[in-house]
Amino acid sequence: MLAGGAEVATLALIQWLAVPLIASFAMVQVVGTTITFTLNKLWVFDARGSGRVVGEGARALIVFGGSFGLNTVLPSIATYQLHLPPLLAYLASQLVTYACWNFPLNRWWVFPIRACAPIGVP
Repeated sequence: MLAGGAEVATLALIQWLAVPLIASFAMVQVVGTTITFTLNKLWVFDARGSGRVVGEGARALIVFGGSFGLNTVLPSIATYQLHLPPLLAYLASQLVTYACWNFPLNRWWVFPIRACAPIGVP
């Protein structure tokens, strides 16, 4: 929610500055991804003590690349071709991308659950 709120506020500011929509959608992704990686690492997936920040960061950049593309192209198509309001197009894109791309890849690839047998169990 924090990252989403920051993204919506950033999108509103960028639109107020009259930045072209496709550039606005792209810029907002950088803000959201920075916040999301930090929250995922420290809180959501509780990976703060994993000692794998370089690998996690590299995998997160790949996830970010896909998310960046999806969250730039999808709302642009919805706005320019389907004539949806930019904010609605962006929020719909965020929802679909989060549910189908970001969360699954962050949960099972960037910050995987490390299975560990209890001590004394063969």
